[in-house]
Amino acid sequence: MVDGTMHSRRQFDLAAFPLLLVLCLASAAAAQAAAGLGTVELVADGLDEPSNLASPPDGRERIYVVDYHEAEIRVIADGRLLPQLFLDLSDRLIANPDIEDGVLSLAFSPRFPATPYVYVTFVDLQGDLVLSRFEVMPSGLEAIAASEQVLLTIPRYKPMHHCGHLAFGPRDGLLYLCVGDTQANGNIEPIAQDPDEPRGKILRLNVEPTMLAAPRLIAATMSAARYEILASGLRNPWRFAFDRATGDLYIPDVGRHAWEEINLMPAPIEPGANFGWPLAEGNECIEECGRSDLVWPVVEYPHDPDRCAVIGGAVYRGSAFPDWQGVFVFGDECSGEIWALRDAGGVTELRKLARTTLMPSALGTRFDGEILIADRRGGAVWRLLFPDIDGTGNPAEGRWVPAEQAMYEMIVAARRHGIGWAQERLGTILATRGWRLLEWLSPVRAAYRQVEESFLRLADELTRDRPSDAGDSRTAEQSASQTGLLPDTSIH
Repeated sequence: MVDGTMHSRRQFDLAAFPLLLVLCLASAAAAQAAAGLGTVELVADGLDEPSNLASPPDGRERIYVVDYHEAEIRVIADGRLLPQLFLDLSDRLIANPDIEDGVLSLAFSPRFPATPYVYVTFVDLQGDLVLSRFEVMPSGLEAIAASEQVLLTIPRYKPMHHCGHLAFGPRDGLLYLCVGDTQANGNIEPIAQDPDEPRGKILRLNVEPTMLAAPRLIAATMSAARYEILASGLRNPWRFAFDRATGDLYIPDVGRHAWEEINLMPAPIEPGANFGWPLAEGNECIEECGRSDLVWPVVEYPHDPDRCAVIGGAVYRGSAFPDWQGVFVFGDECSGEIWALRDAGGVTELRKLARTTLMPSALGTRFDGEILIADRRGGAVWRLLFPDIDGTGNPAEGRWVPAEQAMYEMIVAARRHGIGWAQERLGTILATRGWRLLEWLSPVRAAYRQVEESFLRLADELTRDRPSDAGDSRTAEQSASQTGLLPDTSIH
């Protein structure tokens, strides 16, 4: 907030407007909302709260799963959960951890098993975020707990948003680690903007020096700090992921009240990106957003009563679904939706892949490159089965659409949850962006007359005085039907 004015950093592509605005002119195509979607198949269950997963680069058909509050890492082999533990960290964690404490992530050495190490993050007895290295037995089925070497400890600040996800860069051999801002939803301190703080950042460490392919990438201060700050301005960038073919880095970031976002660092990965938090959430500026050093997300979507937290993430490089090569796949923890993101000639596009009853806590790749989903609520791991590439559902469900269109479609469809919710989101969002949109459309306004009138009716509907919630018996669908803006079926 600057001088009492909320600013926006949304950018629009005029070429995408016909698709972007089709939400206001939706027709009978919405009746095919379920067409063109994929599904999931069970890999293994019997876990408590799986929170992350990985497969080592040794070619063996195994999946290693972090069981969050159980303080364990388990192994799935031959389609079943093995009874023996890969690693038990229960003596290093508090007995009744907070909701975001526990074992967080694991990553195997890129040269495993020749270099028999696994790297693990967890929140210890003092509440500190710890990165440790363990040696793995030749069988690959057990890590030696007594071999622990603590590589990094980040002291506890507040008990939320530790992040702690780990991944090795496919081109530089460095270990990447995310650290959340550790703050809840109260008064937010700008830790993520502090260059001397590791919180609210993605760090990278040179933990296996002989793996380093490009020494110039390491800042001169790394030897003293033991890490380099790669990116700042992040809240809780859970389950970032590399494209192993291109080296691009996708960074989802869980929002606070309004927006979920996905950021992109194209290869070659150079340090210095600032993704804005807490100066901005998504593309919505809060303060000081005129700075030239901020990097804005490639995708954002709104919170609503169904969607609450973006869950990354994996780039598909398997062989079972060749048409889907190179898409970044992510989900939402509350809605259970699974989405794909791609670049289409410079335009970021989204496509809904599946509607599930899962509670995704992480998406990752299997030993063969297939996409896996950890279901925290169901205690299971699932495999994503992609849909046919030429699905024919309503926009953003069953076909590719520009990310901006998908965002607006979510907002409009979510009006069914009530005019109060819509006033909070659409009333502000469309009041600030909608009018700018019409401004930008002015050269071709005649061609978009119907769209303009729809926006005017929508803004009027959402901002006019209305009875209190207790006395307002109208449903969102009834209100929407008065404006003629909503299709019969939403995108959910």
